[in-house]
Amino acid sequence: MSVHFTQNLLLFPGAAAVVGHGGTGTLQEPHSQLHRDSTVAVVVYDITNVNSFQQTSKWIDDVRTERGSDVIIMLVGNKTDLADKRQITIEEGEQRAKELSVMFIETSAKTGYNVKQLFRRVAAALPGMESMQETSKEGMIDIKLDKPQEPQTPEAGCSC
Repeated sequence: MSVHFTQNLLLFPGAAAVVGHGGTGTLQEPHSQLHRDSTVAVVVYDITNVNSFQQTSKWIDDVRTERGSDVIIMLVGNKTDLADKRQITIEEGEQRAKELSVMFIETSAKTGYNVKQLFRRVAAALPGMESMQETSKEGMIDIKLDKPQEPQTPEAGCSC
């Protein structure tokens, strides 16, 4: 799975992202064919920009007009790393998601906060993934990407 990040865009195969570009509140959509063929739409707003949040209802309506009700929609409040500039509360994001019957999460693309969780939640919502949730740990291997420890050599010298 490839993931593409730009300033306000998270995009992966089978998904269309609908975002405000640069916090201006202007709608920027990926190629319309991708939008039509998508099973997931990730609608991203900037938590430091009220205008981008106000546009989310229209963007979600646009996705539903194009795709109908069979699309998974995730509303994402981005830029949690700028908490001191926050204009949209978590509760406001959650309320909007509830009103529009979509999933919700807040992230920071800059720091990576909740980005993996975003994709896990989207993947879990995909058709056919229900059975995976029941056996989520069975048959899975946890891979640690930490640097391996150096082998310790005996104090008496070479171990050869």
